[in-house]
Amino acid sequence: MQSWMMGLVSGIVLAGFWPALPPWPILLVFAGVAIAAHIRPTPLMVFTGGLALGPALGMIHGTQLLQSRIAAECVGMPITVKGTVSSLPRVSQMPDRGRMQRFEMMVAELLPQQCEGPQKSCCPITASRQLRPVMSGSLK
Repeated sequence: MQSWMMGLVSGIVLAGFWPALPPWPILLVFAGVAIAAHIRPTPLMVFTGGLALGPALGMIHGTQLLQSRIAAECVGMPITVKGTVSSLPRVSQMPDRGRMQRFEMMVAELLPQQCEGPQKSCCPITASRQLRPVMSGSLK
C-alpha cells in the first residue's frame, strides 16, 4: 500500500510539469499499465501501477478544468473585453523577451456572450511601452 501511494503521488507530481495535456490515447496506456501492474502485486509493480495512475488522474483533472473554463466554440475566436483595472501593473523580466507587464482587470462585459468566463482576469502586456497608473483613461 505504501509503495502504491508513493507511486501515485510521484505520478501526479510528474504530470504537473507537463507543458500541455497529451492526447487521449495516452490515458488508455496509463490506465492499462495501472491495471496490469496489479496482476502480480510485487512492490515494484504496485509502485509502477501508482506511477501510471497519477498522470492518468492528472490528465482527467486537467481536461475537466479546461472544459469548465473555455467553451468549445470560443477556442481561437477573438473576444472583446471591457472592464476596470483593479491592480497596479506588475513588471517581470523575461529571459528571452525583455520585460512583461501584468495587471488584473475586473470584467464588466465580454463579447461574444457565449464565451463568458471568469469575472477577474490577469492581462499580460509584452509591448515596448510602459504602463503607468493614472486616475482615468483607457488602454488601447
